[in-house]
Amino acid sequence: GGGGGGGGGSSSPSSSAANPPVAMEEDDQALQAALAMSMDVDSAAPPAAPAAEAAAAAAASSSSSAEAAAAAAEEEKPPKMVLPPVDEKLLAEVCAMGFEEIKVRKALMSPTSQKNAEGVVNWVIEHGEDPGILDPISLVQEAGS
Repeated sequence: GGGGGGGGGSSSPSSSAANPPVAMEEDDQALQAALAMSMDVDSAAPPAAPAAEAAAAAAASSSSSAEAAAAAAEEEKPPKMVLPPVDEKLLAEVCAMGFEEIKVRKALMSPTSQKNAEGVVNWVIEHGEDPGILDPISLVQEAGS
């Protein structure tokens, strides 16, 4: 195989500071909560969310504490939209090899890819240059919401 990838250009570090920090924090929190919920099956609350435990205790509902915290933070919320579920362990394994997460995620979602590291890597190599490969993945309604 030849060549490796070009990469970074000369974007200044301050360019990321152009985004309002509040919006970034909310996005990060939402992302963290979504990640915690997707990976967190049997523990009661995501470790990074002490507020979630308090909200859950206050709500004393049967839903998970992350959902309760989200509900407490934003009343009357439409169903939670999330990335389609994939094998998170396999996703992390293939991303660790240096492949872009969006391509790996699409490989895991594809009906034509084999659901093992080699199959996913092969799919990414085969389809990595497809038009639209970097387009955002459509969100789906979270199971149980």
